[in-house]
Amino acid sequence: MSHVRRLSSIVLACAALAECSSSSTPPSPFGFAPGPTPTVYAGSIQDSVSGSGTLRLTLSTAAGVTGGTWTATFNGRSEPTLVVTGAVSNDLLTATVHPEETDTSGCTSTMTATLAASGITGRYSTFAVTRTCPAAHTGSFIVTRQ
Repeated sequence: MSHVRRLSSIVLACAALAECSSSSTPPSPFGFAPGPTPTVYAGSIQDSVSGSGTLRLTLSTAAGVTGGTWTATFNGRSEPTLVVTGAVSNDLLTATVHPEETDTSGCTSTMTATLAASGITGRYSTFAVTRTCPAAHTGSFIVTRQ
């Protein structure tokens, strides 16, 4: 008789657990909530090696970290998209601009920029000259919020 009561208790507990865990909204396949929608900026860039061009920055900030992408075009030729990672303090963005981790080509630069409601103005410089980044680049950019 005790086995029947124990089995009944287990069945009831499992049924209650299943009822409590059921939801009208399916669970998210991600273990985290998606981040904020990025802000897009576009404008001009002046590079010491490549000359004048256009720059598109896509940035978002979450948990004190600012990140996004950097896409420059010079003479009608798009450069590989780079990753921006940094932090904002008192409207000043200090960041690293680098290739994706899986991309072994390209230059890594430091970037300092002033943020305003209408856009971003900044400077950058390459800090590591390597086989895949044979020339040190310096430059400036002005982009407006799109």
